[in-house]
Parts: sequence; C-alpha cells; structure tokens
Amino acid sequence: MIRRTTAAGRTAALAGLGLALVAPQAFGGAPTAPPEPGTPTGAPAPLTGAAGTAPAAPVPQGGWASLWAPPPPAAPAPAVPVRVAVPGVVAPAAVRPVAVGPGGAMEVPARESTVGWWALGAAPGADRGTVVLVGHVDTPTSPRGVFAELYRVTEGTPVTVTALDGRVFDYRVRERELHPSDALPAEVFATDGPAALVLITCAGTYDHQRGRYPQTLVVRAVPAA
Repeated sequence: MIRRTTAAGRTAALAGLGLALVAPQAFGGAPTAPPEPGTPTGAPAPLTGAAGTAPAAPVPQGGWASLWAPPPPAAPAPAVPVRVAVPGVVAPAAVRPVAVGPGGAMEVPARESTVGWWALGAAPGADRGTVVLVGHVDTPTSPRGVFAELYRVTEGTPVTVTALDGRVFDYRVRERELHPSDALPAEVFATDGPAALVLITCAGTYDHQRGRYPQTLVVRAVPAA
C-alpha cells in the first residue's frame, strides 16, 4: 500500500536526503550519488547497452534448444573382417589383416585356406573406398587354395563378409577382370570413391620358369541394395 505524505513529511524526507548527501563531506569523503532504485547497496552497477539496457546474450547456433539437445551418436568403429564366404564358390574362410611386403607388393597369407584383408585400404561398411581381399588359387604344398574356384562367379553372385564385432556386410558381384600379374590398376586399391569390394587371386597357367602365374583375377563387387 502506497502512503501519501504531507508537505511537512516531504520536507523532512528531503532534509534527510540532503543530510545523506552532505554527510560524507563532513568526514572528508567525496560526495556520492544515490544508488539507482532497486540496486542493492554495494552491488556493482548493471552493464548497459547503447540504449541504456542490458546487452542481449547472443543466441547460440541452432537456437537455445540446442544447449539441451543430446549429442549426436558416435560413428561406429571401422569393421575388421574375420570371415568371407561366396555360396557355391568359396566356403566360409578366415580373414586376417595383411600389409605391404618388403618388395612393395601386397602380402598374401601363408596358409592356403586363409584370406588376407589389405588393412591399409577401406574396411567393410565404409562409405568410401574399396575393401581388398586376397587369397591363393593354390600353393606349393596344396593344389587348392581358398580362391581356387573364384573364376566361377558371375554377375550378381552374393558375397558375405563378417566383421569381428558380428556385423555382416552383403555384396553382389558386378564383374570379373584379368590383368597382368605385375600391372594391377591403381583403382583396385582406391581409398576413396564409391564403396566396393574386390577379391583377388592368381590366374592363367603357372609359369614354372618364372615361378608365378602370369595373370591376376580381380572380382569386383558392390554393396547389396
């Protein structure tokens, strides 16, 4: 409730205010302005903008609601392939990582039943790049390697790759290619470009004099729709 004051009351109030303004001088201090209405004694004066109002806080990108939005889900870890199968052509076979040998050529697992995954290339399920799997057609100690029947695949043949964490990736064969064994196209090992899978093995008639096969079979596959 607001009380009305009399003229005498107003005079007394003004006199008291004047005392408050003059009193510091009596003690050798400088005069001070009265605090702004609603400002606690001893509190710092509020910051003001050009128009005399407190400056507005900048709105964060995405709006204020973005401050409470949950963080985006983390991207899944790259899949490490551990098994590959081609129905009717390649029985489920173990896969292990391989790299580049001393001569600059991609290594091939020593065991004829094991498939090598070029770990410097793409991983199964990656949005970009080619997954490279390599296996023997035979070895000096075995007449049949894991990819002995790879030449039998046709367009549309399914290929299944299983990862260490249990994820399964399905592909479909798109084409087969034969290349000189010492002249594989660079795109076979592409780390960019559309996602793809290639299966590589030896081909042709074994050259005993040179100790190798003259050709390389490359089977290209793409992720199943």
